[in-house]
Amino acid sequence: MNRVASLVQKISCKIVLGISMVIVGFLFIQLFFTDVKINIDEKAIFSYLDSWWKYIIAIFLLLGGTFIVNRYCKGIFNSHFIKVITCIYAVLMLCFVIITKMEPRADQQLVLQVADQFAAGDYSAWAKGAYGDLYSNQYGLILILATFSKIWGKYNWLLFQMMNIIFIIIAAIGMKKITFIFFNNEKVSQIVYLMLLFFLPMDLYVTFVYGTLPGLASVVWGTYFVLKSFEKDSIIMGLLSAVLIVLACVLKSNYLIYFLGVLIVIFFYCCKKKSKASLCVIISLLVLYSIAGHLINSCINNKVGNREQRGIPSIAWVAMGLQDTGEKGPGWYNSYTKEVYWDNNCNNELTKIEAQKEVVKSLKYLSADINGGIKFFYKKIASEWNEPTFESLWINNKLRNRNQDIPKWVQNFFDGQNILSELYVEAYRIILFLLWMGILIFLYLERKTDNIMNLLWLIIFIGGFLFHLFWEAKGQYTLIYVWLCIPYGVKGYYSLFNSINTDLLYHKRKG
Repeated sequence: MNRVASLVQKISCKIVLGISMVIVGFLFIQLFFTDVKINIDEKAIFSYLDSWWKYIIAIFLLLGGTFIVNRYCKGIFNSHFIKVITCIYAVLMLCFVIITKMEPRADQQLVLQVADQFAAGDYSAWAKGAYGDLYSNQYGLILILATFSKIWGKYNWLLFQMMNIIFIIIAAIGMKKITFIFFNNEKVSQIVYLMLLFFLPMDLYVTFVYGTLPGLASVVWGTYFVLKSFEKDSIIMGLLSAVLIVLACVLKSNYLIYFLGVLIVIFFYCCKKKSKASLCVIISLLVLYSIAGHLINSCINNKVGNREQRGIPSIAWVAMGLQDTGEKGPGWYNSYTKEVYWDNNCNNELTKIEAQKEVVKSLKYLSADINGGIKFFYKKIASEWNEPTFESLWINNKLRNRNQDIPKWVQNFFDGQNILSELYVEAYRIILFLLWMGILIFLYLERKTDNIMNLLWLIIFIGGFLFHLFWEAKGQYTLIYVWLCIPYGVKGYYSLFNSINTDLLYHKRKG
């Protein structure tokens, strides 16, 4: 039985590596030729990129930088250095949050206001067609924010942003520990930690008052405790991991993809090792997720009363994700979801039927016009995965109420209206290019691996890529997957340079 399980796991690793190679290879080539920018109206603007020479220069700079670090900075990566850098980072980010005072807008603002109203006993947001009725997927976050509203006061978005700093640091520390478990290399895990901590597209989301960053911290540490529960065969750690991963799903429903990815990996481990801990995690995840859903809905219904409406069905978001009728870009938000819900008298079942018809209509249209279909998905993928800022400038632009006393050049930076914002976009286009290349190197060098656990983030990446082919397009959704794949890019380059150094040393001794 173990032999069969090992064979299945080995085949599964080959499939994961192969699919990852195809997806990352496509993104790598696409970035080489396609330029995507998000303007102040969140519109994706596409153009042909002919400045490939920048990437060649970047590769040489990477080689030179790696040589310098290996030659002159060998002792710099230690625990004391990491702690000092973390403290500096925390102070800088705290100053950024306090000085800019980016007040939430749009969905951020609405979910905070609804939570405050819920905490105060005002349930008007659950009136037919209102926010609470529309977005049942937000109920978990609303309940959590309502609880904290009673503790830290109403509409305390500034404190939430400060906590986001902690969530990023906690998530990066968890990734550092996971990377060490994956690759058993302290230097790689330390470099990964620094790369994750100073990944600016993620850092600029510290002002994003939503479930994204606390959910990220939860899912990362949930994954860490999954790995530790296997190592120690600990049921307690298995339960803790399940609680954290389900909490991430409660904070933001998109983390269900991570939930499923972890479940797949645990299943393979359970088949191979037959440990109590792995079986405990699988059962706990499924039971807790079911319980959490029932508790959240019961809590809401007990307060607002049982309602016939059940919110916008998920299929409506798929229908919108396959439309090319909006101004923003292929598959981007165009208000279809709430409009189709309103048009069907806020009836979940009728909306579902209407959305299913729209999905079939879009698929027929895209398949009938092959060139048009390819163009649609090509642009949609580019706007989601190869827009180098991942909307981190747009999320902080002048559409938000912010401190008007901050220097004009800082305001222009977030509005994409000065040379600094242009440099930021160019720099992260090159960094994204190097990341895709590093992951490709990793996939090639690790092509013989049979450890499915080490490929966890790639499994989740594949799931995210396929999911967002059809779901609403948005760079802020895909940022998390890219951030989680940074360890593979770092390990790819580290293994490559280590192999080159070994070969050079061998030839030097032989000569």
